[in-house]
Amino acid sequence: MTEELTKPIPEAPETPEPPRPKETRWTKIRAGVEALLFSSPRPIPEKEIEEALEATREAVSEALEALRQDSEAADRGIRLELVAGGWRYVTRPEFDSLLRKYH
Repeated sequence: MTEELTKPIPEAPETPEPPRPKETRWTKIRAGVEALLFSSPRPIPEKEIEEALEATREAVSEALEALRQDSEAADRGIRLELVAGGWRYVTRPEFDSLLRKYH
């Protein structure tokens, strides 16, 4: 009987937590998308943005399109472009001479 008392109790197998639902609203991730793009020295593929923000493909696409449209305004110094399989902010061409002079 004492032998039974000293036996270790087997641990219950860990059940993984269910995955968190992905964000589906582009309005909730827009600022995060902008921050990622602004801080990255390289173009970021949409898939990486989805993973970083735990968002759906549709939400990321819609957020990128909204940011791209905003950056097309004539009073903006930067624009959002798709290049080399990823998205990045670039300066508008009309500011090239100003930037060369400054740098």
